[in-house]
Amino acid sequence: MIVIVVIGVLSAMMMLSSTEAVSSARAMDIISNLHNWKTASLEYYMDHIDEIETLKGGYGESVFKRFADCIHANQIAPYLNGEFKEVAGGSYQGQGVVQDGMGLKYFTKHHSSLPNVWLIGCEFANDARVKEKLEARASSVGLVDQVGQPYKATTGNNVYIKVADFN
Repeated sequence: MIVIVVIGVLSAMMMLSSTEAVSSARAMDIISNLHNWKTASLEYYMDHIDEIETLKGGYGESVFKRFADCIHANQIAPYLNGEFKEVAGGSYQGQGVVQDGMGLKYFTKHHSSLPNVWLIGCEFANDARVKEKLEARASSVGLVDQVGQPYKATTGNNVYIKVADFN
């Protein structure tokens, strides 16, 4: 009987540590992907910088904001060597959405209070452990919420990284 109890306790401890490891790995994957997206987005921007000259900013918008508003995640995805696929019919505020192998969705974003700031976002499952891991690393890796403030786990299931500030 004692052997069964000891085995039960050990397996429970192992399950808890493996859950922690999975959450930590998932958070690090999100952070890594967001940094890769940032690099790919800047490459895309540099390859298409000539298009800025053809855009007109309407209603007081800067041409940079207008340019960044036109960029969709599915246009940036080819710069990431096929690691992401477009979500059929998926869109976030009209932007194309792509998905990684784990089912996490990535998209570009602008917020009305940050008209010249270009963000890349990731939507992940409502997992409290992943949120805690992301929040713990947020300031050191530059994660923000949808209005550019330091990421807090209470802000929902999306986390962002700033690609550029055109101010």
